[in-house]
Amino acid sequence: MMQNRKTRIGYAALVCCLAVGMAYGASNGEKVKVQGMITGRTGESVTIKTTDGSTVTVVLNDDTKVQQPKGLGLRKKQMSATILVPGLKISVDGVGDAQSHVVAKTINFSSDDLEMAEMIQAGLTPTKQAVATNQQNIGEQTGHSNQCPGHRSKPGADCCQQATDC
Repeated sequence: MMQNRKTRIGYAALVCCLAVGMAYGASNGEKVKVQGMITGRTGESVTIKTTDGSTVTVVLNDDTKVQQPKGLGLRKKQMSATILVPGLKISVDGVGDAQSHVVAKTINFSSDDLEMAEMIQAGLTPTKQAVATNQQNIGEQTGHSNQCPGHRSKPGADCCQQATDC
């Protein structure tokens, strides 16, 4: 039992050392391999959360190949970078840059992971629409209450009615 515990502690220390080495490699121009889930996308950069919980910014450029393995994985289908949406699990091969970002050379993902990410996005679309509608309604209500300064606003009351109620 004691030997098992020492082995686990040894493995944990090794993983920590490798994680520190990987972070160092991302900042000095060496090759980096990162796996994780996309949590955000802005323009030519993708933010991923790795399996160890850290956040990595991946930079895309014209030379970045986005590909999906076909069959046994020997052949790969080239995809557009627009397919990189939040919720997609990816594997990135790239090079670290001076800002501790990873400049991607290749990004791989499975068809199952793509299907899952598309389902996540489909579920988020109605939520985004509801949020936009609520924000518009709040803006309209705020604009209406500003039309009658100095009066207490009652829901559903117009300025004339509010003026007599004050």
